[in-house]
Amino acid sequence: MVEILRAQILLVEGEQKKKVVLRSLGQCKGQQSLPMVWYDFAPKHDEKTGDSMASIKVRTKALVSEDLSIMFNFWKCDASGNPDSCEQIMKDYYVSDICTYMVAKDQMWTSFMDSFTTPLVCPIKPGVYDAKDMKVTPDFLNYLPVGDALWKVQMDGYDRGKKITCVSVVIQIVPFYVKRS
Repeated sequence: MVEILRAQILLVEGEQKKKVVLRSLGQCKGQQSLPMVWYDFAPKHDEKTGDSMASIKVRTKALVSEDLSIMFNFWKCDASGNPDSCEQIMKDYYVSDICTYMVAKDQMWTSFMDSFTTPLVCPIKPGVYDAKDMKVTPDFLNYLPVGDALWKVQMDGYDRGKKITCVSVVIQIVPFYVKRS
């Protein structure tokens, strides 16, 4: 009963905000031999500003054409991330014409794409691409109706129908309360 009252008081006195924690971002396990590999994920937190940021590198071994597509799979897990609690929310959602989306502005992925020191644009030439100091903010929640949970996302990338990459992302969305002034 005390916990219920405390929660009600927080709702009256404070405003609920969401914090997004990027737990991991990288190549899917066992798929390091694909032509495009994601590696050296490094999350960091700026104590002065409270901002969370991350960096990642992408190595492409072959030219990636403008016929890039992605197959998305989403799982929602309880806050602990226990695999037994995970439920697949979206399965094999296929999106073509990724090259057009990559350069679009004012989208939930814009800050990620803008964080590359060398633009990641199609056709993607062989080389190493660094995404540095990418801000991890709850802004993307304006685009997706996702709740508080641990979210696992797998993105399989295809060039002209041939698998070239597999990216695994784990994001935790945590509620917290901010006292109103």
